[in-house]
Amino acid sequence: MRRSALALALFATTSAFAAPPADLDATVAKALTEFDVPGAAIAIVEDGKTVLTKGYGVRGLEDKRPVDAQTVFDIGSVSKAFTGALVEALVDDGKMTLDDKLADRVPAFRLPDAYAAANVTVRDALTHRTGSSPNQGDLLWVVTPISRVEMLKRVRLMNMPNTFRDKFGYSNIAYAAAGEAAANAAGTSYEEALRNRIFKPLGIDSAVITSAEYEKAPNKALEHMRFGDGFSKGKMSPMPRTRLDAIAPAGSLALSAEHFSKWLTVQLADGALPDGKRLWSEARAKEMRDIHTPMGAAGQQVAALAGAPPNFIGYGLGWMVFDINGHKVATHGGATLGAYDQVLFIPDLKLGFAVATSTGEGNMTRAMVLTLLDHYLQREKKDRVAEVKAQVDKAQAAQFDRLNKIMAEHKADAKMPADADKFVGTWKGTWLGDVTIAREGDALTAKFNEATSLTGKLEPWRGDTFLVRWPDRTVGNALLTFERKPFDGSPAKMTIGALDGGASLFGGLEFRPAK
Repeated sequence: MRRSALALALFATTSAFAAPPADLDATVAKALTEFDVPGAAIAIVEDGKTVLTKGYGVRGLEDKRPVDAQTVFDIGSVSKAFTGALVEALVDDGKMTLDDKLADRVPAFRLPDAYAAANVTVRDALTHRTGSSPNQGDLLWVVTPISRVEMLKRVRLMNMPNTFRDKFGYSNIAYAAAGEAAANAAGTSYEEALRNRIFKPLGIDSAVITSAEYEKAPNKALEHMRFGDGFSKGKMSPMPRTRLDAIAPAGSLALSAEHFSKWLTVQLADGALPDGKRLWSEARAKEMRDIHTPMGAAGQQVAALAGAPPNFIGYGLGWMVFDINGHKVATHGGATLGAYDQVLFIPDLKLGFAVATSTGEGNMTRAMVLTLLDHYLQREKKDRVAEVKAQVDKAQAAQFDRLNKIMAEHKADAKMPADADKFVGTWKGTWLGDVTIAREGDALTAKFNEATSLTGKLEPWRGDTFLVRWPDRTVGNALLTFERKPFDGSPAKMTIGALDGGASLFGGLEFRPAK
């Protein structure tokens, strides 16, 4: 009797892995509609074997051809796990170590603190503990066509708010440095090293690394985002692909559902390929999924997938690691301005899946990840599409209400300072270059000299603070504030921040009048 009961229990545990959810196609179709997503792709690997690679919807609002299993999607920061794997493969090859100093491997990269600059390692860069604030410096590659080397050189001009190795601070630019360290060790470019050491042996050589490859790709999902005024829900619209070459090791790859299935399969096999050869050793596989930096509050969104507070959450080498119901989980999301993806696998269950969507909002991706976790972990079945949609609608309504109230409070008394011409001239910046304030009729304008899409009219807000609505709608509305010297009232400093006082891509930027 005990053996029969055990056999039945084991059958019940494994039967859920017989197939993806029966209503998966219907759920995806609903999600595409509810979240205004043109196209999506899903890959599922069960017991180390591919059971689904499928595309849904169309490639874009301006390309109505259907998405299939070969359609490549921009994967954003899911690329980081590939960079982590490349580094570990080169460690196996004896060409580098995780503790190599970036000062030796990537001379262009220098942290502003002298001690940190001399001691920061490849491991520090891969595990987000360089002292950066979250996404610090990202505006540089978003709005300018800067090269990777020049971008890395500008890090020394940034004001790092955190202490080196003290806490988790997500950094795309640090990942670019880690990728360049791998290139140095391989004796070639990052792109060639990744393609030769990872893509070709894995059988995904048709995956995209560079913008040039993306433009030539015959079967790709286009990027989309909502373009609005920042105070109401915009309309989902096509957009040019996000500039990604400068931060390729952090986020430039584009993969299909078929590519993802092979990537998940090798992860679940701890680096072993179907022919018995290895991309990396078991020791390196474990090291990728070990926690190197605790994430704390930074991991709340990922931890929410567990449905209950996890016992641990931290960052490995391109993976966020936490637990669900006693199972160790490795995952990473990836967002460009116009695409959003997530990859997740549970090693001890030999289960993994990837969800890719062609908008910069992560709402559909999140709903589908939760749906698949519910199914495979035998959790209570819920309508995750409706649940996430309700959460998003509520949060957006509250955000727009807050911003519109802020606007209403300031419109009545918004006047141009009588001596506003004192602000006219060149303002010297640091890592994002200089800004020119000019008089145009009755108004002032601000123009970033290196980022010409950041040119906008200064609308009086309060005192010496102005609202700027950048024509580049990929960058949110901002408040530009001038500070004066206490004795003569002459301009002393200019800063740019978010309208609601929250986090901003402009964070940490200060400008001084040119002499």
